[in-house]
Formats: sequence, C-alpha cells, structure tokens
Amino acid sequence: MSEQTFLVPANSKRAQLIFGFFKPLDLAVFAGGIGLTLILLFIKSVDTITNVIIIIIPVCITGMLVFPLPNYHNVMTLIWDIICFYFFNKRKYIWRGWCYKYEQRDE
Repeated sequence: MSEQTFLVPANSKRAQLIFGFFKPLDLAVFAGGIGLTLILLFIKSVDTITNVIIIIIPVCITGMLVFPLPNYHNVMTLIWDIICFYFFNKRKYIWRGWCYKYEQRDE
C-alpha cells in the first residue's frame, strides 16, 4: 500500500471545538451563569424591572465572556492576553518606521 499524505486545512482547529466555537471551559462558564440565573429566578420575585435585570445579569456577563471574537478565541481569551501583556510579560517594542536616515543612534 502506498503512503498517503494529507494537507490539513488552516481551520482544522475549529473541528476540535464544541459547535465549532466553544471549549469545554467556555461551556462550563456559561452553564454556571445559566445556573446562577435560574437560582436567582427561584429566589427573587420577578415583579419589577430591577429584579429582572438583577436576575439576568449572570447569564449576560457569562454570555459576553464566551462570545467569539476574530483573531482571539473569545472575550475571556482577549482579557487574559491583555492581563498577561501588561502584568506578566511586558515587552518593549521599538518601531523605527521607514526612514531613510535615523537621527538618534543611542537606542
């Protein structure tokens, strides 16, 4: 039998995700928000708009955290990348541009 080689498409990582968008952690976070919303729904009365807003806050926040973003997996990944950049792995990026002649040589 001859050896076959296959090309892997660039978007093959999406096939490893649940529904093509979510990791198990993402669904766990969203399920936690739904669970907390259901608990608040049984505890608080839904007679005023303020109570309704308080009840749906957990599912809205967790829904926004797992919302997919281009160039990042989701908002949680973006927030974690920002935290890592500013607090753990801050680098200094020097950009000189496309100048013909540099005025400063002491960089």
